[in-house]
Amino acid sequence: MADELEERRFELDAEIKRRELAIKEAEIAKKTGLSTAQATVAGATLALISGLAGALISAWSTRDIEGGKALASQAIEQSKVQGTLKLEQIRQEATLALEQKKFETNLIFEAIKQPSREDSIRNLQFFVAAGFIADKDGKISKLPLDKLPSSPSPVAGVAPKEFDRRALETHVLPTMRSLIADFGLADFQAAAVVGNFAQETNGFRSLKQVGMPDGQGGIGYAQWDASRRVAFLNFVQTNSLDPMSATANYQFVKQELQTTEAKALARVKMAASLEDATVKFEVEYTRSGAFKHFEARIEWARLVLQGFRETAKAESR
Repeated sequence: MADELEERRFELDAEIKRRELAIKEAEIAKKTGLSTAQATVAGATLALISGLAGALISAWSTRDIEGGKALASQAIEQSKVQGTLKLEQIRQEATLALEQKKFETNLIFEAIKQPSREDSIRNLQFFVAAGFIADKDGKISKLPLDKLPSSPSPVAGVAPKEFDRRALETHVLPTMRSLIADFGLADFQAAAVVGNFAQETNGFRSLKQVGMPDGQGGIGYAQWDASRRVAFLNFVQTNSLDPMSATANYQFVKQELQTTEAKALARVKMAASLEDATVKFEVEYTRSGAFKHFEARIEWARLVLQGFRETAKAESR
C-alpha cells in the first residue's frame, strides 16, 4: 500500500513538471511567434548557452586570478632582486668610503712624519690643495699654522753618530758646564736637560718654532710659548741679550729653575739614570704637549752626554 502511494506521488510530480514546461513553451511561443516545438528547442538552446556562458565566465575568472597571482609573484621576486642589489651597492659604497678614509689618514701621517715642522706643514698643505686629502668646508686649509699637526718619528732630527760641531761648541758644552757648576748636577742629569732642549730645537738648529710667522709660536731652548714666551722676551730685553744666543737662553733657564720651575730641578736631581732624568725634565719643565717623543729626547740626551764626555777626555790629555 505504501509503495503504491509513493509511486502515485512520483507520477503526479512528473505530470506537474510536464505541464509547467508546456506552459513555459506556450509563453515563449506567444512572445516570440515561434511554434511550440521551436520554443522547446529555443529553451533548450538558451539553457545550453547560459551554461556555456557561466562556464566561460568561471574559466576567465579563474585565469585572471591565476594571472594576478603570477604577476604578484613576479613583482615580489623583482623587489627581492632590487633590494639585494641596493644592499650590495650600499655595502660597496661604505667599503669605498672606509678605504678612502684610511688612505687619507695614512697620507696625513706620512705628510707630517718629517724632522722639520715646516716640511710637515708644507706636505700637508700640498696634499690638501691637490685634493688627495678631503677638506670639507675648507676646515684644514683655514686652520692657523700653529694648529696644524706635526708628528716626527721618535728620533726625528737626531744625528745618528755625533752632534753638529757648531751646536756642540755653541750650545751644548757651555750649557752642560753651567748646569753642573750652578746646580751641582751629575753630567747625565745635565745631559737630560740639554737633550730636551735639543729635541725642541732640532739639535739647536731652530730656536724659533718652524712654520710660524714672526712674533708667534715657540722660541728659545724650550720653545717657550704664551706667557713664558713673553717672560723670555722681556728678560732678554731687560738684560740687553740676543734671544738667539746661548747666554740669553741659559740665563733664562737658570732664572726659571731657581724660581717658578724649581720643582723640575728637584725632580731631575732625584733621577738615578739618564732616561729617568730626561723624562722627568720634560714632564715638569718642557711640557711639550701631545707629542712627547721621549725616545727622541733620550737619544738626544745620550748624544749630549757622549759629546760632553769625549770633549772632556780630549781636553784632559
